[in-house]
Amino acid sequence: MKQNKYYLKVIVLLFFVSISNLFSKISIESKTTIEENEDCIFQTISYIDVSNDGNRILISDAQSGTICQINYSSGKIINYLVPDLTLCDIVANSTARPYKQWEMKNNKVVETLNWKFITFKQAENIYPGKQNQETMFGLIINNFSISKYNKTGIISLSNIDVPKISDPFVSIFVQGATEFFQFDNNLKGIKIFPLNQENKDIPPIPASSNFCIFKNYYYITSLDPSRASVDKKSDSLPILAVYDKNGNFIKIKRYLPYYYEFSELGYTLTDRSLLLANDEDDLYASFWFVDYIDFLNKSYHLKLKDLPYAQKDDFRKLKKYCLEKGSFDVHYYEIFRFLPLMINNIIPVKNDIAVLSSIYTVTGKEYILKEYYLQLYHKTGELVKQDTISNNNKNGALKYVTYNKAKNKLLLFRKDDKKGWSMETAKWD
Repeated sequence: MKQNKYYLKVIVLLFFVSISNLFSKISIESKTTIEENEDCIFQTISYIDVSNDGNRILISDAQSGTICQINYSSGKIINYLVPDLTLCDIVANSTARPYKQWEMKNNKVVETLNWKFITFKQAENIYPGKQNQETMFGLIINNFSISKYNKTGIISLSNIDVPKISDPFVSIFVQGATEFFQFDNNLKGIKIFPLNQENKDIPPIPASSNFCIFKNYYYITSLDPSRASVDKKSDSLPILAVYDKNGNFIKIKRYLPYYYEFSELGYTLTDRSLLLANDEDDLYASFWFVDYIDFLNKSYHLKLKDLPYAQKDDFRKLKKYCLEKGSFDVHYYEIFRFLPLMINNIIPVKNDIAVLSSIYTVTGKEYILKEYYLQLYHKTGELVKQDTISNNNKNGALKYVTYNKAKNKLLLFRKDDKKGWSMETAKWD
């Protein structure tokens, strides 16, 4: 037993000696307070993009669904847009169509009723009365899920709840529509870019948690949590769909990793999302608990190194735990016991790729985010350097990390419960 402990200590020591030469200091150069107001309060920042000139920061808030631009130097609000009810009628008056519903009958996929979107005025003519209007409005939660800069301004992948009517008429319902909206840099001049979702091979409502535009194709997170239970399968679960510039579905580009399906936890291990990023030359994808980055345009894996990334045995032990427990309904503290390192973000940095990961410790039913690791890889696979980032400092808890290409600076976004949001500008030696 003592000999085993000795070998374990040697292995741990060699691990830290091997990575110590790669550590490179992240130096915080300045801190900028992020302005908020009563109509624009950041709750959960889901994505941050930087303009090509590096002077504007675009913030997507997952909870409020708001888009906000701030000035890079001052942190002051430039403009913002709240997803109000007018978006519903914009969708209804566009060429957007509700998804067709499909179900299994006698082991065959069959189509159910057709639907069409209608405006609020049309809905009120069918079901007049204040109570019906209040009920309809109460069902609607619009959300600019994720927004990015593009060549013509700002594009947002959005979840919009729209009234729809069955054909032949049976009832009115509210359906979530996943659509693109295009704005100018002043968040005006709104145009809708509908997605054609009428295809039984893809989920009816792609979860709009992430997207990239690459070589005139739209890569959009596409998953359906009900598919595993309805089809009674845990394999071939889609995660990424490709559309052309006209919004037509092309193909499913990526499925869940084998280990996710093997564990029978499927989408649970993704939080129904996918890590996705691109630069001018390459399109990257990864998942929370894997040890590689996909180059989707090259069918190439970049193997991540020198951190305790998940291995095959870790997924096998997690599955065994679920089987012994008698349930695959698990909490995060149970997952982190077996998979303590999670990939948070992929960040293109110049001609390289940065990977932000977090490591957790579990005590009982509580899990604590201990610290972050930031690694930089060449595209050929070499690990160039890495450093740790504390989860908390005097400016608050770390919530997001990205890169300002024009300024050659790392941007660390933190939230303090009393002081609010701030942006740390950092140099990575």
